[in-house]
Amino acid sequence: MDKAGGVQGANTFAANRVQIPLGLATPTGTVRVCLVPQFTYNQVCVKPVYSQTATLAPVSGPNSYESFASVTFPSLAANLYYVDILYSGDSYWGSEGLEDLSFFSAITLPTLAPTITTVSITPSSFSGSQTATITATVTGTGNMGTAPTGEIDFFADTVGITFALLPAGVAGNSNTVSFEVDGKAFLNSGANQLIASYQGDAKNGPSVSSPANFTSIQTAGDFSLASQFSQITLKAGGLGTVGLNLTSLSNFSGAVALSCTPSSSQITCAVNPPSPNLNGSTTATLSVNASSTAARAQRSGAKNTVSRLGWLGVGGSFMFGLVLLTGFGDRKRRLATLLSLGIFAGLLTLASCGGGSGPGGGQTPPPPPPPPPNSTTYSVLVSANGNGIIHNAKVVVVVQ
Repeated sequence: MDKAGGVQGANTFAANRVQIPLGLATPTGTVRVCLVPQFTYNQVCVKPVYSQTATLAPVSGPNSYESFASVTFPSLAANLYYVDILYSGDSYWGSEGLEDLSFFSAITLPTLAPTITTVSITPSSFSGSQTATITATVTGTGNMGTAPTGEIDFFADTVGITFALLPAGVAGNSNTVSFEVDGKAFLNSGANQLIASYQGDAKNGPSVSSPANFTSIQTAGDFSLASQFSQITLKAGGLGTVGLNLTSLSNFSGAVALSCTPSSSQITCAVNPPSPNLNGSTTATLSVNASSTAARAQRSGAKNTVSRLGWLGVGGSFMFGLVLLTGFGDRKRRLATLLSLGIFAGLLTLASCGGGSGPGGGQTPPPPPPPPPNSTTYSVLVSANGNGIIHNAKVVVVVQ
């Protein structure tokens, strides 16, 4: 709920835009705005002091799945008010109520010096990432010695966009504030009207500017990227494909550049088409090729590690024998040690050869064949770039 102004008891309320999940119907129907003197839990528009109904209007551009409405209460009695909003629903959407936990007070203002508020936006037409400068000036009509201070609220087609504070301590009768905005600040894409509402201060009364016309063309929406499968499995030297889903969000329309990056040189990838036009939904295909050595790369490294450890074990035994040999000074004990080492070496030789012969006294059978090569996991990162918006999707590639 946006409150637009407060001029001697007159208040305008925008029943904030009605937002829905993307890809669904824009809400239509009406909203009833009620001012109630006290908060009533889980009850909307019960015994309101004031009530008005407005028809929802859709907006254009990326936010066209939203609707908004506004009502004006021209004269309010001095009191504290809560705001309730009741949506009627339509053939697609059910009715819904909103209870605003905040409140406002309508008061009878003291006699204050009248003010004049003006607003401008330059340039009057801009689009995309271009910016425009909003300038608001408040001029007091009394001889106060200092310019008006306080808050200015800004509205585009009754929808609040921002506020600004006038600087304090400015000499003279006029005070000005300015700032930059881009197209994303506005709900509607296309023609808009900008209004500045000065809230007044202790000496100067509130005032509302005449509308400033401008055109803001917003860059259309967003899009999503998703792979149809998060993982694919390939044979070494084989080819695999996976579909990519592209979907427009918020009326996105344009070309989307697709690219892919593999995690290893053992696999290659390509996307087709590389730059599809997206206006709604479309698909593309990610192709992945695995080299003939992709599955053996990891196992080869593991085998070399085992071989090095085996030689380390033999070398360690040999060094242990030398330490024992040189550690004795007595001749008899040295001879006994040599005999023991000879027996130990013989046992070690038998153990390293796999023990005794099998039945029938034949030769030792050959070792069993090695297990099948282990699967190796890689990944491919797919990137999509449309209108400067980038989305990524990751696909895991298992090569056997």
